[in-house]
Amino acid sequence: MDFSGILFLLTSLLLAGGLLVFLLRKRKPVIIADEVELLNEKEAAFRKIDHWIKSDKRFLDPALKLDRVARGVHLSEREVSSAINTIACENFNAYINRWRIKEAKCLLTDDSHSHFTVDAIAEMVGFANKVSFYKAFKRVTGTSPTEFRRQVKQAT
Repeated sequence: MDFSGILFLLTSLLLAGGLLVFLLRKRKPVIIADEVELLNEKEAAFRKIDHWIKSDKRFLDPALKLDRVARGVHLSEREVSSAINTIACENFNAYINRWRIKEAKCLLTDDSHSHFTVDAIAEMVGFANKVSFYKAFKRVTGTSPTEFRRQVKQAT
């Protein structure tokens, strides 16, 4: 291959590369627009899910599972799970447990519930057993429920 052949080959490669870059730049806004639309759909689904779970404090039901939420909001289990994973950045169980722990913190600090044991409060907020409650509480708050209650009492 002589010099002109090499020059032709290099020119062809550069033009093809330039065309590829041009096409990719043209396509990128479409990809971004599709991703934005998908994110908007997930945000709308999450708002619907979040409202359904919080209304009447459905998260307190120990039998609350993904399939029941999906039926309640008229979405598939996959859509519910995906929306929670994407928007809340946690899985379904962690999301539900976060709301249960928030409620438990209120009950643990409420004087009208001071006569309830921590285990009783765990049951009241929807945990099937105390071990899961203690683990979830510690994961969310960084302390045990008993220590949390003690610290709040000392502070007041």
